[in-house]
Amino acid sequence: MIRVVFGLLLCLIGGIASASTIRNVDLKLRVDVFGYSEVKIFSGQSGTPVLTFDFLDSRNVAAGFFPPADFMLNVGEVVSFSARLDSDKLQFDECGLASSSCKGGFGFVSDDRFGVFDPFIGYFGDDSSFEGGRKPGDSALLSVFTGAPYYARFQDLDFSWRAYVHQFTVVPVPLPASSLLLITGLGLIGMMRRREL
Repeated sequence: MIRVVFGLLLCLIGGIASASTIRNVDLKLRVDVFGYSEVKIFSGQSGTPVLTFDFLDSRNVAAGFFPPADFMLNVGEVVSFSARLDSDKLQFDECGLASSSCKGGFGFVSDDRFGVFDPFIGYFGDDSSFEGGRKPGDSALLSVFTGAPYYARFQDLDFSWRAYVHQFTVVPVPLPASSLLLITGLGLIGMMRRREL
């Protein structure tokens, strides 16, 4: 009998030791900036850039230029990011940002940071990187690299760029009204109980 119990205990401990560690992320993110990196602007057929920017976004209005088009997410929009990482494989078996899937991507999840590296399905590009903090007020950055320069025409000018870039801020998730009612109710019960004593 003791051998059977000991054998079952060893199986249980072995099963727990070999089980995967699952890490979850569930965040609300506000899109702060959308733009393009390594931008070159061409005019005419010369093939020589008229202007170059390390980064171009809607803040470049003063220069008279806008990005060719917003891509998937709009500035000011709040989107969801949720992911489940199997820490043993370092691969996400569930992962999504807004309507894009990052399932199968590799990365990490710690108590205060996360990172997802390839793939981001729904974006045109070869490689992607999405990483940032997990606490309200932290920032996160999504870069989708296009490989060779990507070209588009906008207001009689030709643009080329190497990556789409989204910058986010983690926003707090408000408590649902039912949670607030529960907390208030427990507080009132505590006050009533205190009066009885």
